[in-house]
Amino acid sequence: MFRPEDLDKLNADVKAWAKDTKDKAINELDALGVQASSQSKSPIPLRRALRTVVTRKDGITNRISFKIPRYAIFLHKGVGRGTKISEAGSGKRVAKQFLNPPIENNLDKLADIVADNHGTLIVNALTIR
Repeated sequence: MFRPEDLDKLNADVKAWAKDTKDKAINELDALGVQASSQSKSPIPLRRALRTVVTRKDGITNRISFKIPRYAIFLHKGVGRGTKISEAGSGKRVAKQFLNPPIENNLDKLADIVADNHGTLIVNALTIR
């Protein structure tokens, strides 16, 4: 089967990618000028509410989730307070896409991490012991 040290490296690399992407999303929030409003009912600012969850199945990372509060979806789409999703971009609200661009920009890096580590897993599993 797979060597534990190879699995640990794959899982650690994917987790590091998720953290790096989260940090870039937070930087994107800063670049877009998103700040916690004094009128907000949310007790936690979006910078701290943005979370990543990396799950495993049979010891191998199989899912990366980015969790954001519901209000952040409206911010991301540029809708809210009477503006429907179908009307996005037509009102005075502007979409502030803070999550999709960092994910899309780092997707090639994740593909390389997965390809390299899975290749190592397979090659090392085929060796004679």
